[in-house]
Amino acid sequence: MEKVTISISSAFLPEKQYILEVIFGHFFDIPFVIDVNDINKPAYIIYFNGIKSLVFNDAFFSKFDENTGYLSESAIPISYILLKNEYLSEADLPVLFGNDNLNIKEENDNMKISCGADIFASAFFFLSRWEEIPGHKSDEHGRFPDTESFLQKNKLQNRPLVNEYLEFLWALMLKAGYKGKRKQNQYKVTPTHDIDYFKRYNSFSKIIGTLLGDLIKRRSFKLLKKNIAEIYKCKIGKSLDPFDKFDFFIYISEKNNLTSVFFFIPSLAGEKYSTYNIYSKDIEAAIRKIIERNHKVGIHASYLSFADSDIFLKELNRLRKIHPDVSFARQHYLRFKTPVTWQIMADAGIEISSNMSFSNNAGFRTACCYDYPVFNVLTRKKLKLIELPLVMMDAALIKEKAQKDNFFSSAVKLAKTVKKYRGNFVFLWHNSSFSLPEWEKIGEAYTEFVNEIAK
Repeated sequence: MEKVTISISSAFLPEKQYILEVIFGHFFDIPFVIDVNDINKPAYIIYFNGIKSLVFNDAFFSKFDENTGYLSESAIPISYILLKNEYLSEADLPVLFGNDNLNIKEENDNMKISCGADIFASAFFFLSRWEEIPGHKSDEHGRFPDTESFLQKNKLQNRPLVNEYLEFLWALMLKAGYKGKRKQNQYKVTPTHDIDYFKRYNSFSKIIGTLLGDLIKRRSFKLLKKNIAEIYKCKIGKSLDPFDKFDFFIYISEKNNLTSVFFFIPSLAGEKYSTYNIYSKDIEAAIRKIIERNHKVGIHASYLSFADSDIFLKELNRLRKIHPDVSFARQHYLRFKTPVTWQIMADAGIEISSNMSFSNNAGFRTACCYDYPVFNVLTRKKLKLIELPLVMMDAALIKEKAQKDNFFSSAVKLAKTVKKYRGNFVFLWHNSSFSLPEWEKIGEAYTEFVNEIAK
């Protein structure tokens, strides 16, 4: 296969090596070598079989001193440049660093291409999530606020820009004469389910809370009557608890040849924020059923665990007593501290994190719909951990699309965007998002939704 050499300067070498390995190794899966060469003008120079063919501007890292670094609020871009090109269906490609120059000319039967946009630092910005560190901004749950993200500020959250950079780069490589082939990804759908509450009516206090809510909060005698009948049927064994959706989720996934991932909170009764006991017989039976049907079980680490390695490991060991092969992790409430939580997961032996999602609407928090290895910008090391970006969470999308038709069409539109780039449409639908009043109509759409996006 044709050999690719990428020449770079030695400044911020760990960061540059990481993003080049992710793009050319993980995403493209083509043979390449990195040549560290302190050239006069900082650039990413790509050679095919020894011939210089592509030059990209090193517009970001070249502006910083390695001793002080780039992790400051002043380094976070405010706006973007639009790179006009004929190689993508999106004619205008938003890039964070560099300029919009694109020069293509032929010299001695060889194509020479130079691009002023720094797509490599732009991709690094999105995948590493380093914008979440300076300033230590947080919402009421200690999360990086959605509204502070570059993507949402610039209304770009529905575009997987990293995937667009990949297609742009590949098109230029082919234009420059590259003869090799890249990895051919296939569109996937991955349903995930966070089990925040195992049952709706598993205690007297929850039953009373539901009925008082119908009377006082919702002021609905009709709903009160309905829930009394539902509680009675559950208690005499004539119907399942309304949160018991395990068989339903498994059936819909298997009907569409999909594999679901179920995330359980490994809490014990009496612990702060606990809603169930991970060692209860009903939960152990549910986990066994999931595994026997060849679906996946992951840890939904508790509210207090996102920055505490001791709590995370204690909870992981509890779940591993029931199911030793736990490779997926997602934080409760999507509480996440970049890159601390990634590091905790990697140190505990977790293989796949699926945490990168907006909390208050849907979209691409990492500007990417492929899985990828993560990077700790504080230690400046690639971790042995894969991030599987979560594109759509039911509870987030309903905040902006409360009507069933709007919710459905917005979710399907996101899936179609992922399909366009042959990515993985990872979505979260809680087992509790059906019978509660605000979910009743939207919950009815689950089967139709999965049938539609799995085509």
